[in-house]
Amino acid sequence: MDLLLILFLLISIPCLGQTTKAGSAKTGGPCSPAISGSNNRVIVSCHGIANKRVVQPEFHEKSGMIYFSLGQFTHPETVKKLRKKKVQPFIFNGYAPVTLGMRGDTLIFTVELWSADGHPPIRIQNNEFSVNMPGYDWNYTAKAFEVVNQEGVPIFQLIEKDSQHIAVYGIFPIPGKQVFFTNERETGFNWQVPSDFLLKPIFKYPAWKHPGKYADESN
Repeated sequence: MDLLLILFLLISIPCLGQTTKAGSAKTGGPCSPAISGSNNRVIVSCHGIANKRVVQPEFHEKSGMIYFSLGQFTHPETVKKLRKKKVQPFIFNGYAPVTLGMRGDTLIFTVELWSADGHPPIRIQNNEFSVNMPGYDWNYTAKAFEVVNQEGVPIFQLIEKDSQHIAVYGIFPIPGKQVFFTNERETGFNWQVPSDFLLKPIFKYPAWKHPGKYADESN
């Protein structure tokens, strides 16, 4: 399926922080990230079915730092601060897709793909995953979670890089009819997804046939 059609489906059926572990991101179109304030917040200014759930294993960290990445943008936060209050490190046209907090020694996070109708197609709320896109499939282990479209093309990935670092990649519709897209090599904003943009699959599909099986057969 053409990536433009993927983007159309994402929008019709119904994201960045201070970089400490990765390189700078590239942007396109009239969107650009801007660091604001002293809390590592990045404000991005742009002009312009069936409900299934899985519970992802929780991420634990007793002390020190937590890192949450959206593509090449990485937000560092202390466990001490997260125990005191929730943090929203990334802002898109007033929309905050990520909320971080701590419950005891467990990192609690919420991630939502934006939807104009208020019904996000993919939501992680307090570590519980909800996929509301008919025909889409997903697979997961204790270290990663992935959603693919009807053609088996990944559109959302969450990976535990290590005990302190969680990374998210994918194609994210954002307010203003634009899109944020990111993989391990590039991050950008534009009116459409570049034709050469691709997320490398993590898992084998269909998931019912290959539950928890990595695409590279490493497990």
